[in-house]
Formats: sequence, C-alpha cells, structure tokens
Amino acid sequence: DPARAWRVPELARALRLGASSFAHRFHAASGESPAAWVRRRRLGHAADLLAHGNPVNEVAARLGYCDQFHFSRCYKQVFGAAPSLHARQPSSPLH
Repeated sequence: DPARAWRVPELARALRLGASSFAHRFHAASGESPAAWVRRRRLGHAADLLAHGNPVNEVAARLGYCDQFHFSRCYKQVFGAAPSLHARQPSSPLH
C-alpha cells in the first residue's frame, strides 16, 4: 500500500526484531534505509501514475502525501524535474 505510513518499529515487530536491528539489517541488505526505500518505491509508483495521465494533486493524495508541494519537492529530488513536467511528457525517461 503506497499510501500507508510505514514505520520502522511496526515493520520490526512483524519480523520479531528490534527497530534498530531491523534498520541495520535492512540497510545491509538493500543499501538504503527503510524510509529511503519506501520513499523511492512510492515515488516510482507516482511516476507511473503520472505517465498514465493522472493529475499531480490526485497522485499526491493517492500516495499519502497530505501536501502537494511536499510531494513535488520529494519528486524533484528523486527525478530532477517537477511532477507536472513529467505528467505533460509521459514518454520522458524517469528511471
């Protein structure tokens, strides 16, 4: 669920680990923190939704961002361009 607010303690409990142990093991396996991994996955999903013509404000809300401007800042940090630009140019390479 890309809109869910995933939290390290919750994920750690599901695996019967402490939060710190989970975070260290996750980073060792994936090369990034759990939060960075979730953010990257969420924004990748956003790119797909935008490429299919979904409006930026709807994509932001659908993925759990309560502020469209925060979503736009995060998106630009990952993809180097505003989501509105990618929504207008769905054929542009995002990955």
